Amino acid sequence: MSIHHPLLISTLGAVLLLTACNQSTPVGRPMQTTGNTVAKINGVSITDTELDLIVKTRLDAGQSVTKEAVLDEIIGLELLRQTAVADGLHKKTEIATEINRQATNVLASAYIRNLLQTQPVTEDDVQKTYQEQVAAFPKQEYKARHILSVSKEDALANIEALKKNTDFAELAKQKSTGPSGPRGGDLGWANPNSFVPEFSKALQALEKGKYTEEPVETQFGWHVILLEDIRDTQLPEINALRSQLERMVINNRLKELIAGLREKANVTISLQEEEAAAEDNQESAADESSSG
Repeated sequence: MSIHHPLLISTLGAVLLLTACNQSTPVGRPMQTTGNTVAKINGVSITDTELDLIVKTRLDAGQSVTKEAVLDEIIGLELLRQTAVADGLHKKTEIATEINRQATNVLASAYIRNLLQTQPVTEDDVQKTYQEQVAAFPKQEYKARHILSVSKEDALANIEALKKNTDFAELAKQKSTGPSGPRGGDLGWANPNSFVPEFSKALQALEKGKYTEEPVETQFGWHVILLEDIRDTQLPEINALRSQLERMVINNRLKELIAGLREKANVTISLQEEEAAAEDNQESAADESSSG
């Protein structure tokens, strides 16, 4: 027997191990497929529909395979699965967690595929999402420079130097601590959403050709910002964004679907209670150790 095909191991092997969680018949496979039996391993049937599907998957992936070779690998993996169950590996927490995770992923992915086949993304969906994105996107882009300082005092000193007609780019090369310093603080063209909120607000408040006369504080330090120019945003055509827009439509659908399902479901979360109990236990242990 030769097991050397990553695709088969990652798909078939995981599914075979997955079925080990059936406690009533610990060597069985609760997700048994229909069809004619082509092999039995300690009473567990492998069907021709299962074999044919795996062979097709391998051929579609460009691999050269035969039914005999694939069946040989299936038998080997099934023997390993049964041995893992006999050794009680499926009862280990980390393995049971992985089994549950893979079962959830397989079924959830199948449901999503089926949903998209019955309710495919339409041109109207793409157009609507594009218009929403266009409406929310900044209408203007800004060409800016900045000088970054580690302290407000340094930033004030840079502003005083600028008031004496020091060239902004040259000062940035000498004084800026940011990565754009060697480029004279040049940040190029960008929409205001590209910057942290404090920087963006100060930039948009400037007149073209002016710099901030008070330092602007952000998480990176203290900035002196120069607005060099403004232009209208050139938005990409819809076809250039089509694949991204289709993914956005699908993601939004799934969010709405899950939200609706959650409203109807009985969902209880006890995580906070468990964390609070753990904290109480830690405090109690600390009190006991200190009193001892």
